[in-house]
Order: sequence, then structure tokens, then C-alpha cells
Amino acid sequence: GQEQLSGMAHMTGYRGEGPMKSGINHGDPITGSHAAGVLMAALRYRRKTGKGMFIDVSQQESSVALMGPEVLGYQMTGQEPERQGNRSGWYAPANSYPCADEDRWVTIVATNEHQWQSLAKVMDAPNLADDARFSTLEQRRENHDELDKIISEWTATQEIYVATKKLQDAGVPSGPVLRGPDLLKDPHYADRGTFVTVDHSQVGPKQYPGIPWRMSATPGKVRWPSPTLGQHNREVYSELLGLTGIEIDQLDETGIIGTKPTGSRII
Repeated sequence: GQEQLSGMAHMTGYRGEGPMKSGINHGDPITGSHAAGVLMAALRYRRKTGKGMFIDVSQQESSVALMGPEVLGYQMTGQEPERQGNRSGWYAPANSYPCADEDRWVTIVATNEHQWQSLAKVMDAPNLADDARFSTLEQRRENHDELDKIISEWTATQEIYVATKKLQDAGVPSGPVLRGPDLLKDPHYADRGTFVTVDHSQVGPKQYPGIPWRMSATPGKVRWPSPTLGQHNREVYSELLGLTGIEIDQLDETGIIGTKPTGSRII
């Protein structure tokens, strides 16, 4: 209920339709960010004064803090913000457009006049850029519905990656809306080494997300697959806890430890 009670869900969705949840529960990540910052401030205070403090971090209030521009805008204009789906509050055109194959979408945005002119050329519609309805940013925003319809008619004839390459080569910001399988085949992710292959004893070699950041001195890497249940029981109980082989066997025989899940019991 954090997004609903903060007003965020009222902002999210498409024009003419109802509120929508974002899908990621913004209260969780933003509160974690706030908590990390305030903890650093409290530690700094302790270092300077030798005194600690209590910290109260509210997920609800952290969610409300994300709504600053909308709250201020309402106070200044008296108008509630309008749901705008995938459109931008500043640029036009800006949206996700359907491509040739089923449920394939490409994002396109023109952030300046040069990009708008380039988009019209890629679409092989030179007269579009001179159309009085779209000749300025303000007019494009005002006539965004008509513009989206025209762009959609073009993208509907294009394969998603073909359209993306045409637009990117012309300097128009664009990207495919990737589905799950697309991630593993995307050339940008492949070039970055985003996914790494890990050979797991139970499922075999699979691709997994690697380290999402790069550090020059300690780049980091995925060194081994996730352990199986009880895989390291012997090492932990003998080397770390000092138990004998007989004691470990007894723990295993009584079901206190093991390598297979125990049966669940419904209470």
C-alpha cells in the first residue's frame, strides 16, 4: 500500500485508464537508499561527538518524498498531474511503439529538433517534419496522439532490431523493449559481458547475471556456482566447529543436518 498511500499509483498508468502499481514497490528501494544515507550521517555525528542516536526511517514517508515535483506542481497550478503512460513530460514524440512481430515494441524519443528531423528521414516521411501540427515541440506535444498514430504505422512494418538500428544510426534515441530471452542474445549485453556461464552440478551450464559494476583494481567475478544443500557440512562442522567425524555422522543420522530437504509438516 506504500505506492497507493503516497499518491504514486495515482500517477502511474495510461491516460483514460485507472491507477497502476509500478511493479517494484518503490517504498522498498528508496527507503533503503534513505537509510544508508542517514546511517552514514549518524556515524559521522558519532565520530565527531562520541554520541549515538536513534534513527526512524519510514517507508511511507520515503515514498511520499518521491512525489515532490507533483505536490509542488499542484500547489503552483491547482491542477492534478495527468497520467501519461510511456510519454515524456518534456519531449515529443516519446513513447513505445508496436513493431512487426507480435507483442514487440520499440521506444523512440526526439529530444531536440535535429533528432525530430532525423526521425522523419528514417521514416521516409520528409514532409512530416514540416507538417504544421508538428513543426515545434509545443505543437508536437499538443498533437501527440496524432503523431503516435503516424509513427506506429511505420514501426508496425519494421522488425524491432532493424528499426532500432536505423534510428540509432541516425542519432535518434531508441531501444528495443526486451523480453526475457532477448537479454541473453542482446549484442550490447554480450559486448559488456553482462551474463556469465556457470556450470552447476545439478542443472548444468547456465547463463547468470554477472557483477553489475566494474572496478579497475578489484573487478570481481563469479567464482563458483551456488552450493547445494549441505554441500559444505563436513568443512563447516569439522574445520570451523571442530566436531569429529563420528559427531558429524550422528548429526546427519538424526536429521539435524543433511543433504536432502526434510519432509514438511503442516501445523
